[in-house]
Amino acid sequence: MQTLLNQSKSVTKLIKTCKQQRERVGTINFQLIPFILIPIAVIDDIVRREIHPIINIALLIGGIFYSLLTASFFRAIVSIFISFLALYALYYAGFMGGGDLLLVMGLTSWFPFVRGVPLSLLLLPLAELLSSISYPFIYFRDFTKVVGWRWVPLLFPALLLPPFFAFIYAGLLFSYFWMRNAYVIFLREKPVEELEPEDVLAFGSPCLPKGRRVLQSKDIDLLKECSEKRVLILDNLPPFAPFIGLAFLLLYFHIFSWRI
Repeated sequence: MQTLLNQSKSVTKLIKTCKQQRERVGTINFQLIPFILIPIAVIDDIVRREIHPIINIALLIGGIFYSLLTASFFRAIVSIFISFLALYALYYAGFMGGGDLLLVMGLTSWFPFVRGVPLSLLLLPLAELLSSISYPFIYFRDFTKVVGWRWVPLLFPALLLPPFFAFIYAGLLFSYFWMRNAYVIFLREKPVEELEPEDVLAFGSPCLPKGRRVLQSKDIDLLKECSEKRVLILDNLPPFAPFIGLAFLLLYFHIFSWRI
C-alpha cells in the first residue's frame, strides 16, 4: 500500500513538473519566435521593398500554435478576424501592402488582446505615427521641395508641451503634411503592360471597383481590357515594416504590461 502511495506521489509530481515545464517553454522560449522573425521581416522589407510570404506565414502559424499551447486559441482567432476586417480596408485603399497586413496579423496571433483591445488596433496607429514623423526627415529634400517650409512655424507649440504630448502633436502635424503631399514624391507614370501585382495606383480608375488602388492580377487584366495605355502609380514606396516592428517593441517593453 505504501509503495502505491509513493508511486502515486511520484506520478503526481512528474505531471506537475511537466506542466510547469510546458508553461515555461510556452511563455518564454516560444515567445522568442516573433522577436526573431520581426528583424528578418524588417531587413527583407528594407532590402527588397516587400516581405517574403514565408516569414509572415511562419509568424501567423506559429502564433496560432502558441495559442493552442496557452489555451488562448479562441481569443487569437477573434482578434485575427477583427484585425483582418480593419486592415483589409486600408490595404484595399492602398495605405498598406499585403506583406504589412500579414505581418500585423501574425503579431496579433501571438498577442491577441492588450487590455481588451486587439493588438492591431493599437499597433497600426502607433506605427503610422512613427512613420509620419520619420518619413519627412528620411525624404527631407523631396519633402521640402513639395511642401516648402510652411510647416516649421507650426512646430513651435510643441516646445511648450510635455514630451509625450509634443511627440503626439509633431506626429499629427507631420502626418497631415505627409498624407497630403507624399504621393507627389513617389508619383510615376507606368505602361499598363509593365504593371505587376501589388503596384499601387496614385488615383482610382473607372475601369476598377471603386476605391481599388492596390492592383491584383485581375485588376491589371481589367485595365488592359479598358484599353488603358499608361497609369499613374506610387513607385518605390518607403518600407513600413520597420515602423511596425518599432511600434511593437514600444508596446511590449514600455507602454503596456502584457496581460493577454
